[in-house]
Amino acid sequence: MFTNHQVLFAALCLSVLTGAQAGDIYRWVDQQGRTHLSDTVPEKYKGVATRTDSEKYVLTLEQQREAAAQDAQAAQERAKRPTLPEARSVDALTPTTPKAPTSPTVIKRPAQAITESMDCATRWRLFRESKACFGPFNTVGGGVKAEAFEHCNEIQSPALKCGTESNRAGTRISD
Repeated sequence: MFTNHQVLFAALCLSVLTGAQAGDIYRWVDQQGRTHLSDTVPEKYKGVATRTDSEKYVLTLEQQREAAAQDAQAAQERAKRPTLPEARSVDALTPTTPKAPTSPTVIKRPAQAITESMDCATRWRLFRESKACFGPFNTVGGGVKAEAFEHCNEIQSPALKCGTESNRAGTRISD
């Protein structure tokens, strides 16, 4: 007769062998026409899903070696390519005579900054220019895109210093 240890060992071996088998793979096409392969099928596609042989997706040792060689070759090709900052255009991928880097000069708007001696009319004009510059960079949620500060100077409202814009007469309210 078998001892408890022998029965337990046999059960363990059987469970390991059963777990080593590949599971069933099912194929179905959804309502959008997309083909799916999975080991589980959604309830509404169980009637149209077909079982496929999962063994046909297992690579032989030779196929695995060939894939590894192709991966290594692709990695070498990627290493030869220029990095993102160097590849600004398709022209950067072709060998040419190096050009001096040209960076566009960004002039922030408004170009003039507010000074203490500035009159209220000029303050309001600069404020409106600043708002107009930031306008295209406003987001739907009320924020401002970060790149706006590369193009625009932020001018604070002169309302505290000059009062409202509607009653400005080009005069300056003293402190």
